[in-house]
Amino acid sequence: MYRTEQTTLRDRARQFFDSVRNEVPSSLRSENPIYLFPVGGFGEVTYTLTLSPNLRQINRVVLVMPQQLSWITKFFPNAFDFVVSYKSDYSNLVIELFDISASRPDYPLVVRPDLIGDGRFCNVFVLGSDRINYAEVHAYLMGLPLAAPLIVPEVGRIVEASGGVSEPSPNKLLVFHHANTMPALPKELWLSLFEKLSDKGFHVEFDKFGGALDDRLPTRTVLGDDLMRLSSDYAYVVTLRSGLSDLIASTFLNTKSCLITLYNTLPNVNAHQRVLCKPGVSRTGIAIHQIWKHEKFVDIEVASVEAGVQSVLKAMDFLGKFT
Repeated sequence: MYRTEQTTLRDRARQFFDSVRNEVPSSLRSENPIYLFPVGGFGEVTYTLTLSPNLRQINRVVLVMPQQLSWITKFFPNAFDFVVSYKSDYSNLVIELFDISASRPDYPLVVRPDLIGDGRFCNVFVLGSDRINYAEVHAYLMGLPLAAPLIVPEVGRIVEASGGVSEPSPNKLLVFHHANTMPALPKELWLSLFEKLSDKGFHVEFDKFGGALDDRLPTRTVLGDDLMRLSSDYAYVVTLRSGLSDLIASTFLNTKSCLITLYNTLPNVNAHQRVLCKPGVSRTGIAIHQIWKHEKFVDIEVASVEAGVQSVLKAMDFLGKFT
């Protein structure tokens, strides 16, 4: 039964790829382009798009994206020659293509680092040591040198073209307190942080998508293009480690805005969640600072509520020189 189901899934995956290929203009198909499928969320998409301009120096690139993330591509105009979008219903077929492409050179390049998934790369290459970082894992999977440069999104130029450029206020801070890949931090940490930063004169807002923490906390809904334009509004962003941290870092690199990324290393974190929550994780290749090599990206392990709050406040003092 399993073999029959697997065969059927593989056949459907091949049919799916054929349908993708048929959407590409015949003139581009004749050049035998690389079909690039990033699998995952913001993190996987960020590093696929920042590295794919290097692939374009070798060959033409067709980027195949889930519809819900296709809006990002306009900020990476140098990352592809053509884009094909697919519905989320086909995600399982894309993952099946991962196995096909490993043995069939005529099939697409599926970028699936499994950092958060089954851990094929994370234990050995990333979280087990600091010898290779998350972006370098993507480069490895894409057949590029580990030192391939990351080409940051053209947020400034695109925002300027739409008449939306502004300098962020040096006292504005946005908090993303929710992450699918990291267990939540205690509510009292966020409340304490809000109170102490407010006392220092900061205007603090929380992402509404993460859910309400307290009626007293100001919230803002940040979706789509607004995620790419945070540097126009906020001098500081605090995130719980997720793929969104990767995306925000890529947009902040050439701006005055700073990013603080938190890791839940509290002792009561469940064992199955310890992949991203082991003490010392902020010094490994998953850390934003280790990937982007810039002082204005600070990674903080939260081992207790009070220590976490104090570490953020200390980081804010340090980062003030960049804003």
